Amino acid sequence: MADRGAHIIRFVGKEDDGSYADAADARIARLSALAELAFASRERAQRWLRRPQREFGGIAPLEMMETPAAARQVEIFLRQLAEARAQRPLRRH
Repeated sequence: MADRGAHIIRFVGKEDDGSYADAADARIARLSALAELAFASRERAQRWLRRPQREFGGIAPLEMMETPAAARQVEIFLRQLAEARAQRPLRRH
């Protein structure tokens, strides 16, 4: 499953030398890529990350990425969503 999303990683907060400005930026980049995989759309993923979510007590997932523990909650949710989406049969048009 990781290979499917490898090409959509959005490098938020990357410095010129390729390193991240801080750990929160690295979490944002990793979870943004995971959200894009889970939602199968960059726009939908970004919208979801910015809006308050019931699953997180009305807090936007982006706000939760400041701490490792809160970011882990977002990661678990997104991984479960991505796995469920990957197991659904493809629709034919």
